[in-house]
Amino acid sequence: MRVTQNTLFDRGLYELQRRFNEFAELQTGGATGKRIDSVDDDPAASSELVTLASEQKSSDQYLRNISAAKNQLAATEQALSRFDELFSSARAKAVAGGNGALTDAERAALADDVDQLLREMVSVGNRQADGRYLFGGARGNTQPFTAGTNADTSITSVSADWIAINTPVLRDIGPGEAIPTAITGSTFQISGSSGVNDIFSAVIQLRDNLRNGTATDVTDALPNLDLAKANISAARADVGEWVNRLTSAADYWGTRSLQTTTRISEVQDWDAAALMLKYKQTESAYQTALSITPSLLNLSLINFIG
Repeated sequence: MRVTQNTLFDRGLYELQRRFNEFAELQTGGATGKRIDSVDDDPAASSELVTLASEQKSSDQYLRNISAAKNQLAATEQALSRFDELFSSARAKAVAGGNGALTDAERAALADDVDQLLREMVSVGNRQADGRYLFGGARGNTQPFTAGTNADTSITSVSADWIAINTPVLRDIGPGEAIPTAITGSTFQISGSSGVNDIFSAVIQLRDNLRNGTATDVTDALPNLDLAKANISAARADVGEWVNRLTSAADYWGTRSLQTTTRISEVQDWDAAALMLKYKQTESAYQTALSITPSLLNLSLINFIG
């Protein structure tokens, strides 16, 4: 008989301890708002949380990549826009210089204006954003364009590591999906006449023809300027397309991130109403265990003494 009553006594104490632990866990949950504090609380839900955390990490990384890419492309568009303006100005100088009625001095003044445009073009080509040269390609830490000058400090050539700046720079914006964050050096290369093979040479040709050539020579520089300007316009169109893709990707991953965050909260956090109901149920069970345990304790002592 004592064995049975001892067993009942042990069970009573176990039940009291279990109810107390449940009650304490609910109090902690009420303070933190978290339903799951360890794997033992809910193994299935804990497994889902691991998967959700991994998905959230991926979404956040893609969103960071997209943000960085948009910043680079925004700066690239600003630079290309300035290139467009500079080539429009250079073309206007070419049209003006093609007027046979101009004097040599007037054409020389136009040549000086074009020289200033050329210098700014080299400066724009070497712009940076977030510590990287916009048009540096694979060597974003190295200045892409270097101007060669003569004794009069006039720019006679512009050199570049064409292999490096023609290497695409890509960022992952989704599984198996990457997008360029910079235009390649091909934008600056043209197959022009009179040995002109890049957009800077086209402007150098115009300046030199204004200084040393005839009105016809100046007019002959126009086709190369138009090729250069067409390249800039095509590059701007590419950047616009990439920005649109980034915007769509940002919307998608932003939605996914929000959905994942919501699901994590659903799995991990307590619902206020559910927590209150569970709290009352557990409190009631704990109070019941408290009321029964003393009688079990007295019974056990009496039987032991008897």
